[in-house]
Amino acid sequence: MAITPYALYENLVTDLSNRFDSSIVEPIAPEDKGVRYAAKTLLSTLLKKCITETEAEANDRALALFKQANHACGEWSLQIEDMHDEYLVGEFRNEIDQLLSCHYFDDLTCLFSLGRCGPGASIGAKGTDFYTKLFSSPLTATSEAIQLAYTSTIARSPTWRSAESNRHSHYGLGDVVEGSRLSYVPKRNDISRIICVEPTLNMFLQLGYGKTIEDLILKNYGINLSTQPEINRELAQIHSTDGKLSTIDLRSASDSISLKMLKEFLPSHIYGTLAGLRSKSTELPNKEQLELNMVSTMGNGFTFPLQTLIFSAVVSSVYRLNSRRLRKTRRGKYGRIYGNFGVFGDDIICCTDLSAQVIRLLNILGFRINEDKTFTEGLFRESCGGDFYDGYPVRGVYIKSLASMQSRYVAFNRLMDWSAKHCVPLPNTLHALYRTVQKTKVPLFENDDAGLRVPLSMHLRRTITKKSKDNFAIGYKPWRQRNPSLSWDDSKIITPKNTKSRHFNYEGLLLAVIGGYVRKGKINIRTDHAHYTRQTKFTSAWNDIPDSRGFGLEQLYAVVDLNMYWLYMND
Repeated sequence: MAITPYALYENLVTDLSNRFDSSIVEPIAPEDKGVRYAAKTLLSTLLKKCITETEAEANDRALALFKQANHACGEWSLQIEDMHDEYLVGEFRNEIDQLLSCHYFDDLTCLFSLGRCGPGASIGAKGTDFYTKLFSSPLTATSEAIQLAYTSTIARSPTWRSAESNRHSHYGLGDVVEGSRLSYVPKRNDISRIICVEPTLNMFLQLGYGKTIEDLILKNYGINLSTQPEINRELAQIHSTDGKLSTIDLRSASDSISLKMLKEFLPSHIYGTLAGLRSKSTELPNKEQLELNMVSTMGNGFTFPLQTLIFSAVVSSVYRLNSRRLRKTRRGKYGRIYGNFGVFGDDIICCTDLSAQVIRLLNILGFRINEDKTFTEGLFRESCGGDFYDGYPVRGVYIKSLASMQSRYVAFNRLMDWSAKHCVPLPNTLHALYRTVQKTKVPLFENDDAGLRVPLSMHLRRTITKKSKDNFAIGYKPWRQRNPSLSWDDSKIITPKNTKSRHFNYEGLLLAVIGGYVRKGKINIRTDHAHYTRQTKFTSAWNDIPDSRGFGLEQLYAVVDLNMYWLYMND
């Protein structure tokens, strides 16, 4: 038995109206603060990413937006309106020159030594894993120069050279393709997200070049892409109280890096490398080739680091023009010492009094501000998945689907977490979800899709649980996503049902083992549909709640009885 998104929404309206009043369904007003603000946000976000419109309509909107961004990149030219624009552009040019004038990574052979395979699809590859892409598929690239650089690089390794000889004998040298292939993935209920699938060797090099950009960002701006989202969220929370820093977001940022703009500002050797690694065109679903005026798309291996570099340089150049010191976030003796800026992709944080100049420079470079997600006034700030009003976390819950039992577990657990964090009971909403799933109860630290996260007292109330003889731990049976995998015998790759066969390549398997891609004698692979099984687990820390959830056990107990009184009465 399932539940429709709209039925779930109606239950949520009932719960929140009971807690507040019927005006809770109205848009957020200036007088809304704290919990009331969070409740209204929850209502507005619950179904925002739940796919309710037809896939074709969402895809058409995404393609139209992509073409619009590509056209804007082709039409870009440097437009300076006054002397202040001259100063902004001059400082940006100086910043880029200082950053990149000595950055030489135009040797493709050197880049291959830094390269890697991404987790997504590649043109011509039979799978998404390292072994299949490089040793059991045709190798695609946009130029013979890239193919030659690859063969020259692997010639230094006898094992890799032997693996490539084996692959070559089965699939040939590889195909030179025109460019990438455009595809869609879900984003919101009204529009899809566009991803462009790159040729295998191009992606390998793009990720290698992206790594050099990441190192450059870390050295010059103190931005580590693995930790920066947390820093951005904390900066947003801190400065939602005083308004000293603003948060800026852009529309279609990854599709708005104009090739003409980069040619205007980048050193020629850097521009030449980026242009040589990119796909010059993309194949649309109707097989039409669209020439790309953007340097890269979402799906290109260096897009995200390049965004971060450009936007960090924008903030730095505006600060320098105003004799403002750019202070990096750093680690102190007693924790982080926060700086006065933060950049992660197109999530930009800068001083509020300089935000207008940052926005102006971004506009000159061809980027468009997302007005709905940019905050330079008031007490609300948003960055990297963190929403705060006057320091109070007000981010809602986004339900992507209710079609499978695991998706309903996710919805139940995230709504229960929201209820505990804000001490607002949601009994009707949670009961509506509870009735549609198997009653698999799991510890409070478990994954969202493992089952129903409940306190230990609720788990033991009607269930006699077997304990481990070794440590007196409590047993439970969570759902776990079963990852299909490749295995092998002496001369054959064994593939799961409904997956493409793989060619046996002994040296390729050896390189996969050395690279850490083999776990317990198997190579995990991705499929379009998730499969779940139940496993027996034991724990002696059932009630442990990770700090990232934003609430403690006392807060959970404050609402759990109100949320689940029907469980005690009817379960």
